[in-house]
Amino acid sequence: MENNLIVLEAPALGGNYIGRVYSLGSVLRAEVLRERGSHLDVVAKRSRFPTVDAAYAWLREQPELGHNARLAA
Repeated sequence: MENNLIVLEAPALGGNYIGRVYSLGSVLRAEVLRERGSHLDVVAKRSRFPTVDAAYAWLREQPELGHNARLAA
């Protein structure tokens, strides 16, 4: 079962970038997605973070999100 822990959004030309941290079983994962209409493309992903904070920090380092990202409603 997947549990979203953090979802970030950053506006981009022609869509949004979405960063999310989620757990799949006991493994923490993070990914950056590009939203294009109703379709999502995976831009970057990584798994096996030791903590949620580490995964969140990795998302903040991704150029697609960076400091423009905000927590999604």
